Amino acid sequence: MLKGSGVELAIITGGNSRVVEHRARNLGIEIVHQGAHDKLAVYQALCRELNIDCEATAYMGDDVVDLPVMRRAGLAITVPAAPELVKAYSHYTTTREAGRGAVRESLRIPDARAGHAGRGAGPLSEMMRQAPTPARAADLRAG
Repeated sequence: MLKGSGVELAIITGGNSRVVEHRARNLGIEIVHQGAHDKLAVYQALCRELNIDCEATAYMGDDVVDLPVMRRAGLAITVPAAPELVKAYSHYTTTREAGRGAVRESLRIPDARAGHAGRGAGPLSEMMRQAPTPARAADLRAG
């Protein structure tokens, strides 16, 4: 669905798991970086390789090790079980937990793909144009 619209999907994880490899293959995700001890370096290299501005990306993370990338992505997403610090730097916290539909839910965030779907700008589209900060993330959740 998303890949067919020109959006490139990638997985960056610190672990090494055949389950991740298998899941990525089933979903058609070709870019998988496992064992990434420096997720930010991998993310920045990937953005350069794909010629994508970091602000034009979305990143889903669930722990403090994800914060450096989340702070650079245009749209930072997390899950309910994430530490409060991670939630503070997220533009959106899913209602579903990791492994229980959180990624699917994140793909349905209103306006998150406005540039690809041709819809008008909304609150999340505007947030994607700004660097994540706890105050702006809190404003989005409150509004």
